[in-house]
Amino acid sequence: LRVAEVAAFQEKILRLAASGEDVGLQLAPIQFVYGTKILLKNSNLDGNMKLMIETEVPRKKRSDAVKNAVVIMNTFGEIERKAAGLIEFTPEDMLEIADLYARSRAELATMFEYLPPQEQERYMFYANALRAYEQNLAAEPDVDV
Repeated sequence: LRVAEVAAFQEKILRLAASGEDVGLQLAPIQFVYGTKILLKNSNLDGNMKLMIETEVPRKKRSDAVKNAVVIMNTFGEIERKAAGLIEFTPEDMLEIADLYARSRAELATMFEYLPPQEQERYMFYANALRAYEQNLAAEPDVDV
């Protein structure tokens, strides 16, 4: 869920910049190469999906879940490759990468649907609790987030 939130943010900022809006910083393709690498490393997305499939996805859905996990990782790899092949962004490049982030979110949503409802609720609870904690922390004076 957190990876999908980051992908949504990346998509949003790219779409805004592609439309000519000032997003408060100069965007460079290399930021998205490194950002995606860091996201995948810090989230351990591949390892966590493997563990989720082995322990939480019902057996009859595991084969499809594995295929979906491969597609997800390939989409993030495509984001990295596309961004790595660019020196500067054109609006079209930004939109293409934004579309890849949108696709990754849809694929992550599909992966989430493989979970039984009680597991979905548990993950939603954790994500919401973490988000609330971060919002409270950011609202505190003298705390940089």
